[in-house]
Amino acid sequence: VYAWDASGAHSGSGNWMKADNDPLSPDDLLTLDETQGFWIHMTAADTLVITGSAPSTTTIPLYITGGTWNLVSYPAATARVLPDALSTNGLGTSNFLIFSYRPVDSVDPWKMYDRSAEPYANDLLSMTAGWGYWIQVQAPATWNIPY
Repeated sequence: VYAWDASGAHSGSGNWMKADNDPLSPDDLLTLDETQGFWIHMTAADTLVITGSAPSTTTIPLYITGGTWNLVSYPAATARVLPDALSTNGLGTSNFLIFSYRPVDSVDPWKMYDRSAEPYANDLLSMTAGWGYWIQVQAPATWNIPY
């Protein structure tokens, strides 16, 4: 499992943090939470079961220190269309770029939403729980996700 620390606070192997089952490889990804997006390598299909209490809102800081990119989740149960999912929840009218990898689409797995692009150029139309999102911002921001 890999996660990206865009805050710049991570001092391990750059901004990447990882956890694996190799005893000779030190892990620096020690906790998982609803704000993070993950790259998970699996050798067989399976289901990740999450337990705990759902919060009523989640606040995700978006940094520029990690090369302006942030790997985040979208933890709300209700899908929201873009750009509203971000612009009405903390990013206002600022420009942002979002990518999401969808491996089930073998022809075009990378979906994109670019706020500065013409609408026809975007094939990522909403944000949905269960997916990770790379969000690039031009200035630090706080994204508030209502449930």
